[in-house]
Amino acid sequence: MVQGGVLRSIPQWGRRWYWAYPTKSNTEPTNVFSSTGTNNANYYFLSGGSSDPTNYLTVVVDFADSQGPYNTYDMGGDVFQWNEMIVGGLNRGQRGGSFDISGLDLQSGFGTASYPLNEDSDVGFRVAEVPEPATMAILVLGVLTLLRRRNQGTSSGR
Repeated sequence: MVQGGVLRSIPQWGRRWYWAYPTKSNTEPTNVFSSTGTNNANYYFLSGGSSDPTNYLTVVVDFADSQGPYNTYDMGGDVFQWNEMIVGGLNRGQRGGSFDISGLDLQSGFGTASYPLNEDSDVGFRVAEVPEPATMAILVLGVLTLLRRRNQGTSSGR
């Protein structure tokens, strides 16, 4: 949310706050390795280059003090992640920022789009699993059914 030209944290249903950057900050992170910095990420800094100019990669938790709001690390500055948003017909949305863009582009409000069949070194996806609400109920029902069949098999002398 922009108020007076400044991006502010946005409340989600009055409980949580969204940050402008994946480092729990509303200030653009630096890309410098620092043992004391709490707002750092791996990206290409226009005037200073990359965190690792040799191969542009960093080890997870190289920015250990720049933990994200969900106790995760390195959520900005890896690759843009595909999402389900349809943009302009066939293009799909991308969020998250990439290692080869500026720090301002790591903002949660920044997004881009591309055709899904395009290949690029700075686009990917995260694998995450969110069980459907009925998953546990189905699992419990399946276990109970198996136990019942097992008990029926032993009581009939099988």
